[in-house]
Amino acid sequence: MATDVQTPPEPGLATLIGGIVSDMQQLFHQQLLLVKTELKQDSRRVFELTPIMALAFLLGFVGLIIVCLGLAYMLSYLIPGLPLWGSMFLIGFVLMAAGGAVGWVVLQRFRSFNPLPDQSLAGLQENLEWKTKPTSTTPK
Repeated sequence: MATDVQTPPEPGLATLIGGIVSDMQQLFHQQLLLVKTELKQDSRRVFELTPIMALAFLLGFVGLIIVCLGLAYMLSYLIPGLPLWGSMFLIGFVLMAAGGAVGWVVLQRFRSFNPLPDQSLAGLQENLEWKTKPTSTTPK
């Protein structure tokens, strides 16, 4: 009793090329999705740091106002001792130092990450170059 085993016919060239094109399109779409996801994550980090940076600018601005008021009082109170302007200077410098410190910390956090998905964009660019300039299959 012999068994008749039939093997499926081998796919033709058109089927193979169609599969390659389909795989390439799927890879392209997946890389676009990866770039989109990475941009969302990085923009979320930027939006998390924005209120802290606004606080740094606000503290620095309030400090500048107080220092300016201190300078105005200094001109009107040119007497020895610690006049009113002296205390305004201290408060203003403390606020400016706090704003500068917070601003420095936020700047370091901004420098610690790159908001652009470099690897994903490089892979996407490589696929686009391959798609627009296919390699020849004929040997030289």
